[in-house]
Amino acid sequence: MKKVLLTTSALVAFAGYAAAEVSFGGEVTVGYNDVEENGFFLDGELNITGTAEFDNGVSVEVTYGLDLYDGSFDNFPTVTVTTPWATLTVGDVEYAGTDMFEMVDGMDDTHGFREVNDELVVRVDVTFGGFTIGVSADTNLYTGANNSYPTNELSIGAMGEFGAFSFTAGYDQAEDMIGVSVGTTFGNFEVDLAYLNNTHDDDSIGLGVATTFGDIGVSAYYAFNSGDDDEYGLSVDYATGPVTIGAYWEADSGGYSNVGVDVGYAVNDNISVAAGYDQDDGAYIYGLMMVGDATVGAGWAEYTEAGDEEIREGVSVWLTMPF
Repeated sequence: MKKVLLTTSALVAFAGYAAAEVSFGGEVTVGYNDVEENGFFLDGELNITGTAEFDNGVSVEVTYGLDLYDGSFDNFPTVTVTTPWATLTVGDVEYAGTDMFEMVDGMDDTHGFREVNDELVVRVDVTFGGFTIGVSADTNLYTGANNSYPTNELSIGAMGEFGAFSFTAGYDQAEDMIGVSVGTTFGNFEVDLAYLNNTHDDDSIGLGVATTFGDIGVSAYYAFNSGDDDEYGLSVDYATGPVTIGAYWEADSGGYSNVGVDVGYAVNDNISVAAGYDQDDGAYIYGLMMVGDATVGAGWAEYTEAGDEEIREGVSVWLTMPF
């Protein structure tokens, strides 16, 4: 990442004697794929970030991004003002309820919490003790084809700890959604329980349990969904030295079932390989090699976004370079 010290009259007027630091960073991926139109592809982004620090514990950060694939900039710059007790963010930031509420796997979120859809979001997060509360709202400013959410509808989130328990909560005024979750540890077991009620007055209750036995981790979930099929699943992970193995099974009360396995092997610090199979999607295999700060990869997949590297469908070779 390259950094440049820059002081402008506007920043001096706002920051007093504080200087602003402007940094440029991101990554670019170039490669070939036999399924892509024309074969070759380019992806990546360039982020321009300006920061300023103040003597009273206040800092300001402004981020603006450029998509290197289509040459488009972010719809808006994102401005974050941080104080010792609160944070204000304006721009491309998740709604507070969406960000803070943690569901258990399998819960019915068909009519879920809002996702950012080209609109400008205003969000304030306040922290006190071990608790954080966030309040956010969309605005009239957006650049998409349409704004599917009413202006100024609130999204509220909360999270924190009390004793041996942790909790999260979320409320979305636009979608009329409310959710709460609580988690704790009993011996070697982690237990999470969550409740969600959506705009159609459908209830969803999720229970998740996880534990470890040496190098083996096991987790399971069951979700009771009044507006859809109940869902449940089990996963087992094993890691020892350079080898990682993960297997999973997921199903619902309507008769659906899916299984999968993922395997990884680190040949050395610079070379690794991975392979896997998902009954619904298909198989994949790829290898990665670090060359300095760059990564060279080659692989094949029967579906897109396969494996941890989310490689493309078909045969691919690519080079990813940070800067």
